Formats: sequence, structure tokens, C-alpha cells
Amino acid sequence: MDLTAPAGLGDLTGGMLTLLLMMALLAGWIDAVNLATSTGALLLFSLAGTVQWRLGLFMGGMNMLGGHLGARTATWLGPRFVRAVLIVVVLALLFRLLAF
Repeated sequence: MDLTAPAGLGDLTGGMLTLLLMMALLAGWIDAVNLATSTGALLLFSLAGTVQWRLGLFMGGMNMLGGHLGARTATWLGPRFVRAVLIVVVLALLFRLLAF
């Protein structure tokens, strides 16, 4: 199979096509690799005694609470609210990136 770019489409087109092909082929493996590396890191750092369990459990709980409240708020207020919040957050991050 020839993945070379047609003439005039730029040098990166072949790389982008290769990246898209790799993403399509490996989509099922991404979650498994993520789980394996995260579990390995947790095991390694817990054996070394460097895991701050209370902080990690607190952060995990707050992450779940934030996801739950965010989903309920988005469902309750609708897509216009979500779009407005997204635009405000993106503009704030853009301003912060350009100003500092």
C-alpha cells in the first residue's frame, strides 16, 4: 500500500496519514496500555512508599464529584450553556497564554 502524498499537498501529509492509520489500528490497545502503565506505576511507587494515599483519594473523590455535578449541570442547562462556558474558558486560556 502506497501512503505517499499526492503532489502539492505538503511534506507532512504522509506523516499525518501514517499517524491516522496507526491511531485506527491501535485504538483498541490504547486503553489496555494506559491501564497497564498506570497500574505498574502505582505498584512501583507504592512499594517505594512515595504514594500520598490520602491526597490521591481526596483528589479522586473530588474528580468524581466534579464530573457528576458538571454532567448534571450540562444536562439541566443545555447545550447553549455548555457552549458559552467552553467559549469563556478557551478565551480565558488564550488571554493567559498571550498575556503572560
